[in-house]
Amino acid sequence: MANEVSETAKANRKISDVSEAQMTQFEVLQGRMVQLFVTFEANSTKVKTTATIGDDLYTRTEDINKLLNKFTFNRDGKMVARPDEQRDKPRLNSSLRVSVEQNGETLEGVTSDISKSGLRLRLNKVPIKDTVIDLSIFLPYDDLQTYEKQQPLRIRGKVMWSGRDGDLNICGVRFENPSSEQLRQLDYCFSYFNKESEFTSAATAAADVLF
Repeated sequence: MANEVSETAKANRKISDVSEAQMTQFEVLQGRMVQLFVTFEANSTKVKTTATIGDDLYTRTEDINKLLNKFTFNRDGKMVARPDEQRDKPRLNSSLRVSVEQNGETLEGVTSDISKSGLRLRLNKVPIKDTVIDLSIFLPYDDLQTYEKQQPLRIRGKVMWSGRDGDLNICGVRFENPSSEQLRQLDYCFSYFNKESEFTSAATAAADVLF
């Protein structure tokens, strides 16, 4: 009888040891699964951003072709305010990568246009309206290595409005008290695309357009 009890106790200990080892292995596997889901979610966000950029490149190419078929312009980059323009600075219709920080969350987006007073942004999730957000704007460079190693332009802005543009979320952001250095970096962005960052009078610009 004593031997049977002893053997039963040994068997129970073995079962307990095996169960404990299996639980430890399960916890390790669970941790790996969590990490895989985090990686998958991050990659999913990057894929959405890449798709947005791809769609934008196609649209911009079509717009450029239409413009080139109608007009010939000189290359001084003068910008004239449209009658319905609401910003006091020219808009640069260019796609720039932007990271948005709000309440500890990072969102990735692409600009539809940008000026020295604000920008219009397309992204997979709209920031909360009327809140201040931290923006990291990746400026254009001629070579990929310099672009990837850059310190992006960091600037704060207020979300003024939000909405939808097809399948994309869009929002308008007004810069909050940009410093002289931040304005200088925005000037660089305009000069890179051979555009003026300040408006020129319509009369002056009209003399430079060849029909």
